[in-house]
Amino acid sequence: MVEENRENLKFQSIDVRVEKDHQSLIKTALAWSNSFDCYINCAGFSRWSPVSKVDEAFWNDMLDINLKGTFWGSKSAAEHLSADGSIINVSSLAGKRGSANNAVYCASKFGVNGLTQALAKELGLKNIRVNAVCPVYVETPGLLKALKNPD
Repeated sequence: MVEENRENLKFQSIDVRVEKDHQSLIKTALAWSNSFDCYINCAGFSRWSPVSKVDEAFWNDMLDINLKGTFWGSKSAAEHLSADGSIINVSSLAGKRGSANNAVYCASKFGVNGLTQALAKELGLKNIRVNAVCPVYVETPGLLKALKNPD
């Protein structure tokens, strides 16, 4: 049996689509640890759909979580990061190349990559590094559910 040490962990649920939730998370982290060196924007989801089946709700959900959430997190973090701080955005290989039935997800992750590059240039002047990682498939319950979709 693995014994868990939870005294070095803190959990706070947020809605990444809401700017003030990111700000609250950072204030909690600062109050708890007295330092703030790195912010990782990792929330996101994937769902395939042919373009003919994409509606406004599908588009808004995907862009709000994957792209807007990354922007609000980055903006909030930039206000509080320590000197030599870092923002890491989790993008996707889909942010580097398109794939069939995946236009909206690809657009959101291409957006994350563009946002990352723009912020790296802007925030680099303040000694804040901004980078993205672009994994392929990470086996999560959400991805496994999405892969069962016939589209």
